[in-house]
Amino acid sequence: MANKKEENKLPTKEELEDWAKKVVKNSGTDTGASNPEKVPQKKSVILLVFLSIITLGIYPAIWYIKRAPELNDLHTEKQIGKGLTKTYATFAILLIISIAIFYLFPRLTNMGGATPEDIILTTSLSLIGLSALLSFIIAIILAFKTRAILNLALDKKGIQRKPSILFTIIFNMFYLQYEINRILDDKEMERRTGPWIFFILWLILIIAPAGLFLAGIFTGIASNF
Repeated sequence: MANKKEENKLPTKEELEDWAKKVVKNSGTDTGASNPEKVPQKKSVILLVFLSIITLGIYPAIWYIKRAPELNDLHTEKQIGKGLTKTYATFAILLIISIAIFYLFPRLTNMGGATPEDIILTTSLSLIGLSALLSFIIAIILAFKTRAILNLALDKKGIQRKPSILFTIIFNMFYLQYEINRILDDKEMERRTGPWIFFILWLILIIAPAGLFLAGIFTGIASNF
């Protein structure tokens, strides 16, 4: 009986290979259990970006809440706790509320003639900084927990190439969904063209505005001499 429990706990290489095929085909075939377990599903990364934009950055937390049970059902040594995903969602929502208070409340108090702006601005800025920092930290923790689960799943499948640490830090759940899609399509060994394209665009969007900003500062300084 003990041996059977151990076999059910960790999937074999063949079971993980069947996982990708069954999900792609959406066959819903019973894997031997009375209640078939959920497994990670393919999702459009572009759609995830769109959902993140329209939800003002809250969707990444929702993604982890939805994906955690699926990743945990792979029965690897690493697991994602529900409490951590819900905490992430809480701080993401708090960040949005804090930003809204920062921009809207002083205007409302001005309209009413009240003057507690300094307190409101200080409090809202503190909440923005705290919630943003904690959201970032928890997002990184969740990303690397997810990456660890995918690594263990790939080990069982006999694949030595692992998800990129750099892209995991920069793109977080968007990149992890990209890797899940690759696993389901048996494309783990192909070049990661998509992330590199977005990485280059990301650098351009950051470096170009920063360069223009610095150029403006130096131009202003030079004009004073």
